Amino acid sequence: MALTAAFGVARESGCQGFRAFLGSLLLRQGEPPNCRSVAFLVDIPTVILSLTAPFAAIAYLTILRRLESLVPDLQRTGLLPDDADTAAKYQVLRQWLHQLLPRGWKSCVLFAVSAMMTVWLYTRNLESGGIFQALASPAVPEEMLRDHWWADYRQHPVLAVHCILVGTIGVHYALASAWLYALVGRHLLSRSRRKSLAFRVRYVPRWRDRSFGWSPAIALIMLSYASTINFAISMIAVFDMLQTGSFNRTVAGAFATLGVLTDLTLVILTLNDVGKVHQGVRSSVRKSVARGLDKAEASREQRTRQRRPIRNGRSRSHSVATRREVNIILAARDLDSWPALPISNLPLGLLKVAPGVYAIIQLTRTLTGGSS
Repeated sequence: MALTAAFGVARESGCQGFRAFLGSLLLRQGEPPNCRSVAFLVDIPTVILSLTAPFAAIAYLTILRRLESLVPDLQRTGLLPDDADTAAKYQVLRQWLHQLLPRGWKSCVLFAVSAMMTVWLYTRNLESGGIFQALASPAVPEEMLRDHWWADYRQHPVLAVHCILVGTIGVHYALASAWLYALVGRHLLSRSRRKSLAFRVRYVPRWRDRSFGWSPAIALIMLSYASTINFAISMIAVFDMLQTGSFNRTVAGAFATLGVLTDLTLVILTLNDVGKVHQGVRSSVRKSVARGLDKAEASREQRTRQRRPIRNGRSRSHSVATRREVNIILAARDLDSWPALPISNLPLGLLKVAPGVYAIIQLTRTLTGGSS
């Protein structure tokens, strides 16, 4: 925004491009705005990509950092024990990530491929971008708008390079995220890999962690889901740039469908595994509560028999519950409200899913030829 403002192409006076964008968000077609050029703020597909590109980088780096620190985070909540077996499996996980992630020369190759893809998309947008068709009018045809595009390399080469650079960063981290998700997905589908990294999970009462100790893992899954939403929104903008050429749109459509379905499948598989382990912990806690109640009852009877008489002939009973009995009571209360997934606030969690549903609806409309 600052760079385009410095070149005087951030906005155009009298151009109501944002109104058309708002109509698209509300799933209805608005009137074309009165614009004589394509300034940055009315180039909605590029504005969207300028937001999704840095988010892709931030999301990937954050997911990677949280994945590498997931085991210590789960140990702090008490879900994983701090023992030699957990430490050994944690080292295996770190080595696995370090060896397989695209780093070093692999990252350079990935960046080069991302740059070529971005340049190709830039040229397609300049030739047949949907923004020019949306803003065109009898007084201002598409050819005139293309000559007055804020990122036209013939008029503003610095802005063109900057546009391609930002897009390259977004594509690079989107591909890196896809590689990371593929590795995690292969781990989830491989029994041998799952067995080699099968951590021993313990019960964490709700009063210590509202998600029963799973808070770091749930936050990581929700961040992956947000990354999926970001990818879907990016592909909506990409399709707006590929208005002509059935082959280009078919390839992009297959890429978008594969990416969204793969990401959603990974999120669902991860939540399913967390749910299974969580229910296994519940079954273990149920058995422990049953055994604890029997032991507590036996201990209470023993204390009753051993109570000491006082001067007036009455007896003094120890009515204060032991720490073990308190833990049993708290565990029994947790069992009464044990959710299928260890999410502290399920309605809020469902509300967080809504943006993804909307993004997928918009992407589906775009793939099927509807207005985006």
